[in-house]
Parts: sequence; structure tokens; C-alpha cells
Amino acid sequence: MDNKIIARLQKGWIDRRGSDLVKKKKIISIIENNFIKFGFTGLETPFAEISENIGSFLAEDQSNPMSDVFSFVNDKESLTLRYDLSAPLARFCAENFRDLVFPYKRFAYGNVFRQEKADSARYRAFGQLDADIIGDANPSQADAEICNIIGESFKKIGLSKDQFTINVSNKKILQGLINELKIEEDRQYKVLKSIDKLDRLGTKGVEELLKQGRKDQSGAFTNCLLYTSPRPRDVEE
Repeated sequence: MDNKIIARLQKGWIDRRGSDLVKKKKIISIIENNFIKFGFTGLETPFAEISENIGSFLAEDQSNPMSDVFSFVNDKESLTLRYDLSAPLARFCAENFRDLVFPYKRFAYGNVFRQEKADSARYRAFGQLDADIIGDANPSQADAEICNIIGESFKKIGLSKDQFTINVSNKKILQGLINELKIEEDRQYKVLKSIDKLDRLGTKGVEELLKQGRKDQSGAFTNCLLYTSPRPRDVEE
């Protein structure tokens, strides 16, 4: 008997329609117009980039650095679906820097793609709306402008100022601690990446990532990101 094709949505993706889609488009339009008010110009880049250019800063499996992205290979090239809007921006600026006026202020909206586990509750495709300032700009002024853009955008879509909080972090503080602890340079990014997951995993989860490694709800094991020691035997299978 022939196998029947069953119409079903793959895990990690979502269909939108009707009022939900109308609301989404309205919110994006309001925020984009606010970016324009602050002097930003729009940029649209392809959903895929040359794999060797985009790389993968998401991968936790060092034996397969492209494990967390979607890549396609033919006889001529390898392409990777963008996992954020920053990598395409970096490529665009490097390719067109002679024609750009700096500081270059750009905003962009588009779907990004991450190869999350099939049984994960996280989306494999979701929209990002970015505003970035590239080039010679006063860092404090640029940070203040981005904070103003965020606050104004939230208020324009209908939130009152007591309904949101803008948190500002500075990696220099963590970098100073990492230097004090004399963590090797090739492992510093992994430490920062683990700490960045604090809101999602909690203190215990980050501690596991930095010590013995961590097994998530799906049963997948992430090796220790700080040391290169082998996986401990006392970790439950």
C-alpha cells in the first residue's frame, strides 16, 4: 500500500493568518517608521549567505560547527540560511564600504533560521527587527540612541512606560573577570555564550555548561564549554 502524505506543520515553525498577521504587519510598520524618524535607512539582504562567510557562532558541537544552522551544498557552493541579521550586515558593509556614508545607520526586518532540535519548544524560524550603527560613532551616544529607539517603539505600539524595562549590559565587565581568571582566549567566547543563557537555563544550567556539561530535556548532551576534559562518566545517560 502506498504511503499517504499527511498535511502537517513541521515542528519549530508556525502559520499565521487573519488578525494575527494584520497585527504583526502593523507592529512592524510602526517600528520601521520610528527607525526612519531616528535617521536609519532600511536594508534587505538575502535569506542565505555563502557558508564560509557567515560561519556559525551558534554551534555547541565542536565536531560539527554547522550543526545549529541550515546549510545547502551543491557542486559549486555551500549556502547557509542566515541565523541573525548581523552576519549579513557585516558582509554588506565589507562589500560596499566605499559607497556607504559612516556612521551607517541601518534597520532591517526578516526571518532568521536556526536548526533547533525537533522536540524543542523553540522556533526554527522567527522574525528579527534590528537597528545598528556602524562606523565611527561615540559609543555612549550610540547606546543612548538605541535605548531611545527601543523606548519610543514600545510606546508607539501601545505599551505604557511602566510595562517594559530596558536592560543595558556591558561585556567589558565580564571580560575583565574572565581576564582576571586567566581563561584561555580560545575558550572565552564559549564562557560568554554560556552566561548569555542565564535567563533561560538559570544559574544551575550555566554552571553545568561550564563544569561537567549539560543534558537538556530532549536528552541531548552539551559538552563542557570551558574545559576540554572528556565527558564525565557520572553523567546520566
